[in-house]
Amino acid sequence: MLQFLRNFHYNRFRKYVSSGRQCYIVYPLVEESEKVDLKSCIAAYEHLKHEIFSDFEVGLVHGKMETEEKDRVMQEFSKNRIQILVSTTVIEVGIDVPNATVMMIEHADRFGISQLHQLRGRV
Repeated sequence: MLQFLRNFHYNRFRKYVSSGRQCYIVYPLVEESEKVDLKSCIAAYEHLKHEIFSDFEVGLVHGKMETEEKDRVMQEFSKNRIQILVSTTVIEVGIDVPNATVMMIEHADRFGISQLHQLRGRV
């Protein structure tokens, strides 16, 4: 995604979160890879939490986390204690969060159509 489009969406996220809504930002990778030039959800989380959305609660959930930690983060998100959730496709199934109405999928071309459809069902 071009940086100016990303910034546009980040500004929209600020408005949504300021109005009480929640957002997902989904990445295809948990960690950086030498094979592909994609940002990972862990790297993105650090950047978003400390530089872009430092005035909001940002959470991280991915498939390499312990089940208890994933469950804890999802519970915090469902209670609106986390406003922006950075994740992998681990959110395809699980807790429904009706207040989460916006989603940005980074590197969407790396996902299959069924994954995108499942993710779309989250918002």
